[in-house]
Amino acid sequence: MLVSRHVIISFLIALVLYPFFGLYSILFFLSGFLIDVDHYMEYAIANKDVNLFNCLRFFNESSHKNIKLLKAGKAEEEDKIYFHIFHSFEFIILLGVLSFFSKILFFVFLGVLSHVLLDLVNLAYLKAKFGGKIRRTRNYSAIIFFIERTRLNR
Repeated sequence: MLVSRHVIISFLIALVLYPFFGLYSILFFLSGFLIDVDHYMEYAIANKDVNLFNCLRFFNESSHKNIKLLKAGKAEEEDKIYFHIFHSFEFIILLGVLSFFSKILFFVFLGVLSHVLLDLVNLAYLKAKFGGKIRRTRNYSAIIFFIERTRLNR
């Protein structure tokens, strides 16, 4: 899902939360899209380019290109499996445990969790709409990612 959609959805949820939780809703809002900083890290390392606007343009164009391919009945172009640390189940579990000790981390946890759930809902929607043409491009587990990577490098 594009960052712009995460910003909009997180903002709308934060608006609903604000009357009940005040400024904590801002933490929910920010963590609902800033989690995507791991995409930026991936882009910057792979392309040796730290320009944020180039990164946003790259992912936006890539997303639109893949949607066009899917609408034309073709498979997505990219077949590489990425690992985004802040989207991993291990990170979310760690953040969830830490959120028991901090109200601030609790709202960060809720924002991150809503982000990942939106990503999964979007993926389910795309799979339902385009079937087997959707490729798995992200591994949600650090453990499984590194096991698979180790097997491929043998």
